[in-house]
Formats: sequence, C-alpha cells, structure tokens
Amino acid sequence: HYEDSFATRQTDAYTQEIKNYVDTVKLEIRGVDNGIYADYEFVKEDNKWFLVSGKDYSNCTATAGNKVHKQCQA
Repeated sequence: HYEDSFATRQTDAYTQEIKNYVDTVKLEIRGVDNGIYADYEFVKEDNKWFLVSGKDYSNCTATAGNKVHKQCQA
C-alpha cells in the first residue's frame, strides 16, 4: 500500500512506480535523498502473481541523476 505522502515524509522518504506489461509488472522504488533504490519484477501465471526478480541497489546510487553505479549492477 503506497501513499503519495511517503515521498515527503522526514525519514525514509521514497516514491513508487508500477509499470504494467501484458503478463508482468515492474515495481520501482526510489528513495528521496536517502539511497533507497530497488526494482522488483512479478509475473502472472494461472491468475496468480509471483515475484521472479528482486534487485536492491540501495546505497549504491550516484548522487547525480539517481543512477546505479556500474560496480553495483549485477
């Protein structure tokens, strides 16, 4: 459950974006000046959602543009 107010709270602020595709969903969580940076991918099979990938790059993000450092990518 995500609320817009999470992006402006004083501690651990973050935004969340859900990208919907035909049978997959990508959940992107981005911190606001705190190093949170995670991606999760879900796939739908037999009308049920399953987590198939989770990548947590938290505290591996560059300060400019919120990009992932090369050494943190796997």
